[in-house]
Amino acid sequence: MNKENYAGGDYMSVGIVVAAHGELASGFLSAIKLLAGNESRVQTAELRAGMEPLDFCDVVAEAIDVADEGDGVMVFVDLFGGTPSNSAARLLGKKHIEVIAGVNLPMLLECVMSKDVSLGDLKHQLLMAGAQATVDVRARMEEAAERTGEGEDDEDFV
Repeated sequence: MNKENYAGGDYMSVGIVVAAHGELASGFLSAIKLLAGNESRVQTAELRAGMEPLDFCDVVAEAIDVADEGDGVMVFVDLFGGTPSNSAARLLGKKHIEVIAGVNLPMLLECVMSKDVSLGDLKHQLLMAGAQATVDVRARMEEAAERTGEGEDDEDFV
């Protein structure tokens, strides 16, 4: 990839793979493109019905190889203990990767927007971002209403 052609002019060489059941990975990629622009560093691996776990491991390995530009790959999976997670775990000793289960969109966006961060530091940053993204919306709205003294008009909080 040419650094000058990278959107925004910044360059980060940690690749990104989203491995998930069904079309979830493609859905995340679609959302990333909508919010952050065309992100060529992101590869997907989708587990389809009837696919053998070892065959899917090959699909994940190929996605990692495509995404890896030399500084490793952050692999996101949907569900710990599922086939995507187990496939990525099999590759931990064979590829320069970190794997995070329980992917969410804020975590992915944080990864796409992060610049010049090592793979290990990025993993810790993303785990924090993912945890902070889980919010009880009712509790937040009630806290905001208490602070502002309002609450009758819910549209103020949207």
